[in-house]
Amino acid sequence: MFEGKFVKMIKELVDKILWKKLWVLTGLNKQKGFVKNYECLRKSTTLNHCDMFNVYSCALACNKLEGDVAEVGVYKGSSVKLIKQMTNKVVFAFDTFNGIPEITKFDKKQGGGMFKKGDFNSGLEIITNLQKLGIKTFKGIFPQETGKFVEKESFCFVHLDVDVYKSTKDCLQFFYPRLVSGGIILSHDYPNSLGVKKAFDEFFKDKKEVLICLLDQQVLVVKK
Repeated sequence: MFEGKFVKMIKELVDKILWKKLWVLTGLNKQKGFVKNYECLRKSTTLNHCDMFNVYSCALACNKLEGDVAEVGVYKGSSVKLIKQMTNKVVFAFDTFNGIPEITKFDKKQGGGMFKKGDFNSGLEIITNLQKLGIKTFKGIFPQETGKFVEKESFCFVHLDVDVYKSTKDCLQFFYPRLVSGGIILSHDYPNSLGVKKAFDEFFKDKKEVLICLLDQQVLVVKK
């Protein structure tokens, strides 16, 4: 038992040292507000520190705009919790909470393999936790089942993390006309999910907005 505790202690110490080094190398150690809010979330998120900083930065920036905030693809809730901490807006969260609902032939991972139906199943217990934080949370396929709850709303920031082609395309078709001027759509999995990349490239092909590819695996669009 003592040996197990010792190994755990060493692992935690190494993790802490490496994490502090990472903060310095990326310059995020200077972003005190982000560090404070992210430290308690980092072990429960699939987004890396760069991705989460972009979420944090967009949430802050949109406080100056009219409209609400939405996230589709909640998983364990880390990014939407961070958004809620940083914004004074109404925050909506949408997920099946049963994993990816539908895949197509386009849903390949850039590194090989395919996404599968049911991937990223977080379970239902997260819903109560998010609602306690004041996040308006809806279970079901978006927008087919849950879009009706916000169809009359306008949005200044939308964060997407839905992994696959159809869900991404459906979200863009729903939110783009409801996004205020200057509003932001930020999506995870671009370009490492080929379905997500295809959906964005197709949807914005005839739009005046440009796609801004970010490190490490995100894309950002600002509504004109």
